[in-house]
Amino acid sequence: MKKRIEFYQAALKPDSSWPTPAWGLAGVLLILLGWSLVFTISGWENLRQGEENRRLQAQADEAQADLERLQQEVRKLTRSQDEGELERLMQHVREQQQMLALLSSDNLASYGSVLTDLASVPWRDVSLQGLTLSGEAMTLKGAARHAQAVPAWILGFRQTDSLHGRDFGRLEIRQGQGDTLFFTLHSDRQASK
Repeated sequence: MKKRIEFYQAALKPDSSWPTPAWGLAGVLLILLGWSLVFTISGWENLRQGEENRRLQAQADEAQADLERLQQEVRKLTRSQDEGELERLMQHVREQQQMLALLSSDNLASYGSVLTDLASVPWRDVSLQGLTLSGEAMTLKGAARHAQAVPAWILGFRQTDSLHGRDFGRLEIRQGQGDTLFFTLHSDRQASK
């Protein structure tokens, strides 16, 4: 009995025949087709990237133009704020001169209670910038952080003797920078109680 099994394999030999011209032409066409496909894809990708670059450049140019426009607006706003600040300072100086003239006049004793009462009214969100007293007429000028601050401040007059019952017949309000409001409150005379 055989104890060993042997397998025989036929020797593989390469085909020694030359390819036919049709097969050679098909191989060359296949190589040309492959390279043309590579160049086509590469060209399309370059075209797409070029369009993307032009779009990004246009966005960058637009952003630069917006930045320049905003910088010009900031410079213009800064100039107008400087002019507004100068105007406010000049108005403050005039009001302080009027206050000084008032305090140095003979009416000092009669206006003392008005000044004391104004100082006792809660000033939250209101800045009194000027006070003109002439006989019984009174004009208050100031600034407020928001629109509700002025009526709330005027309601505080109820707690005072010299301001309670006073007829404030005219209130002028104008918008300042941001939410700031400037107001002028005028009373011709003391109302009868």
